[in-house]
Amino acid sequence: NDNDNEKKKVLSKNFDKFWNFYTPIECNRRTVAKGSKSDAEKLYKQKIIKHSHDKIMSGLEKYLNNCKNNGQLTKQASQFLKKDTFLDNFDSAIVKSDQDKIDQDKTRSIQEAYKLFME
Repeated sequence: NDNDNEKKKVLSKNFDKFWNFYTPIECNRRTVAKGSKSDAEKLYKQKIIKHSHDKIMSGLEKYLNNCKNNGQLTKQASQFLKKDTFLDNFDSAIVKSDQDKIDQDKTRSIQEAYKLFME
């Protein structure tokens, strides 16, 4: 029984870390609220059975960074958990400004190739 109480305390403490870290990202002066804390907690308790707290938190950090870097609104916390967004691969996501630079480099290369062709 003491062991169960300790597990519940750790689970509650870990959810609080998740909830406090989940910071909505503003985009075009709009934000999506975190949503219902109790709904998110229920989903967190379901997800923690299959996934570690560290896995969820790592995915959350990558998700928030991706939203911030790409000017995207964040989902409500319960949707983030429900859709297993923490499992998405944000490491390979191209930041919008990086994509703009790639596009500019491609355009520049085409223009340079055209100049060389015309000479």
